Amino acid sequence: MIITTNDYPPYTSTLEEGNQIVTDIVKSAFKSQGIPLEVWIIPWSRGERMLLNGAVFGSIPYFKTDERQQEFIFSDPIIYSKNRFFFHKQKIPNQKDLNTLEDFKGNVMGAVRGYWYVPDFEKYGLDITYVNSDRAGLKMLLIKRIDYIIVDEIVGHYIVSQEAPNKLHSIGILDKAESVAAFHLMISKQYPNSKQLTVQFNQGLREIKKNGEYRKLFETYTIGEHLMAK
Repeated sequence: MIITTNDYPPYTSTLEEGNQIVTDIVKSAFKSQGIPLEVWIIPWSRGERMLLNGAVFGSIPYFKTDERQQEFIFSDPIIYSKNRFFFHKQKIPNQKDLNTLEDFKGNVMGAVRGYWYVPDFEKYGLDITYVNSDRAGLKMLLIKRIDYIIVDEIVGHYIVSQEAPNKLHSIGILDKAESVAAFHLMISKQYPNSKQLTVQFNQGLREIKKNGEYRKLFETYTIGEHLMAK
């Protein structure tokens, strides 16, 4: 059986080992059910097209949305993603409480084109600098070209540690999360026996949680247990 993914460390990675906790969780869950799995690294859009026509079973990691549920099946939650506001401590040394988007007026906001938060930024008339990826946005933050950007907390930490490990101490994160959502295995409705295979995957996920394999992966990747799916 085949699933697809792309490079989104430390959740998934083009590397065979390391920086791919979601891939490893999915592999372990299927292995517990005796189901061999092959993971293809391909562009996200191509993977979604292959799901639509039933050429592959699933793709990781994906958020569940109303629109996607019309086309695909979703597994039980695999891991939780917490999206946070990152800022540069030297550029904003006196951090104040920011509870609504209205409070961010007067700051330069980094925004990845096409991301979920862009319409709200535009609705509130925020000063936006558009970028093409989280990595590009965090690079802008590191050189103090923007004031804030929303990034998944562990992805953001990973990117900064790769781009500028000596500047990790300079990057701050607001306490209040912008959003918290689960990542799932997104499954083709057209794939043979997809519903039964989804049941088996969910059973495997419960099994590795019960036998400790799931927790061990979080410890290996040093990811906090607050992001575990219960």
